[in-house]
Amino acid sequence: MTMKPLDYILKHYQESENEGAGSVLMSLVFALNHEELKTLQKKIIQCGRYRYWLSNDLYELADFVLKRKNESISSLIIDFGSKDNVTRLDARDRLRDRFKGQSHVTQTQIIRAFLHGSKEDRHWVYFSINDYCWDDSLIDDFKFVWEKYKEKQCERIIIQHFPVDYLIENIASLYPGENYEELSIRLRNHPLFSLEIDRLKERYGNRDLGFLLVQAKSHGTIKEGKASEILYRLIAHFINENKSLPCIYRNGFNMDYFLMVGNLSTALFYDMEFVLNCMGRLGLVEEIQEYRKWDKKVTLIYKKRARIWKKDEIFLSDADKWKLYCSVIAEYMPREYQHLISGYVRSALPYK
Repeated sequence: MTMKPLDYILKHYQESENEGAGSVLMSLVFALNHEELKTLQKKIIQCGRYRYWLSNDLYELADFVLKRKNESISSLIIDFGSKDNVTRLDARDRLRDRFKGQSHVTQTQIIRAFLHGSKEDRHWVYFSINDYCWDDSLIDDFKFVWEKYKEKQCERIIIQHFPVDYLIENIASLYPGENYEELSIRLRNHPLFSLEIDRLKERYGNRDLGFLLVQAKSHGTIKEGKASEILYRLIAHFINENKSLPCIYRNGFNMDYFLMVGNLSTALFYDMEFVLNCMGRLGLVEEIQEYRKWDKKVTLIYKKRARIWKKDEIFLSDADKWKLYCSVIAEYMPREYQHLISGYVRSALPYK
């Protein structure tokens, strides 16, 4: 009497047979229906997926056939809610694998199911939300999860997507969180919100950088000249702190390369690109162009003085080139920021 394909596989796959016998068993996998394929995988897991030489190959083939049979997402979501742990975990892995290729409606269903799953499932949602176009239909689900667990990753999503009125009403709960920057961006222009600039220092180590970013992302305004002040303060701080040649990489090159070719710019300094980008977002075109004019002037003077040394056959080390460049910056720093230059920089000038 001919056995059913599933019964035949389950009877023989644990035997130590040759490759030919394995091929026979694997060929029968294609004859299994959806439920039989799931049953085969469940049995293999229960007995130990790697315990027998053919177990894992059969499991992987069953997985391949299931995908070809286009297993419905709705059936996987049902399995995801199963009390049987093996069935639930298997469905979870399949839903994760197929999430990105689904329609918006289907992705919403998967996110909702995972939000009400385990802690690991919720954290998968927090990570995967970047691949999802936000849908307000999930507000109640995220609200429930946030109010129950108060997880920081969920807090960030609440701040980014929930109505401003909800954020204002619950600011006492959100306020102590680690997402103050995001909260500030959403509420910066609300009359009931007062920005605490010192709190932005916690993330950037410099409250001015956080302030600029919040203003830029919230389409705020800034006092004329304030951004330029931050820019030149940053330059002064950089040359004060870096008494020896810093190693700053840009496009695969570090500072000694730029010193050698003379193609220097204070825009290479740490955080300068960040500040300039914020200034661009704020529409400070005139201030950006004025900075560029000043920076170009400093570079040209450095190159001229470096050539003088070369003409006199006094070849500078990289350390002396760096001191020379810093000396030019210090000399031509706008008058209102001259007081920011340290005595060390002034006393270490290699060129008089």
